Amino acid sequence: MVPAAANPWAIILWHTARMPDDIPPLGERRYEPRLATDAGLEFIMWQIAKLRRDLLHAAVWAGLGLAAAAIIGIEMWWRYVAACSSN
Repeated sequence: MVPAAANPWAIILWHTARMPDDIPPLGERRYEPRLATDAGLEFIMWQIAKLRRDLLHAAVWAGLGLAAAAIIGIEMWWRYVAACSSN
């Protein structure tokens, strides 16, 4: 038995209702352009300043973390080389 959703004639017959008249077609819709207000522009400028500050902090912390990892790695390597060469 074939399900009703797979029957194209049932789909065609079920979806013949017209759209309500209170919704205009897409071509006739008019949208008012939104103008940027001072408050909106200030908020955007504040968000950009915050983003720049956060990116700077992330870069500084990443640099410090990498520097610490490099120092620890070099120290471990020198201790390993010194331990192996003394034998």
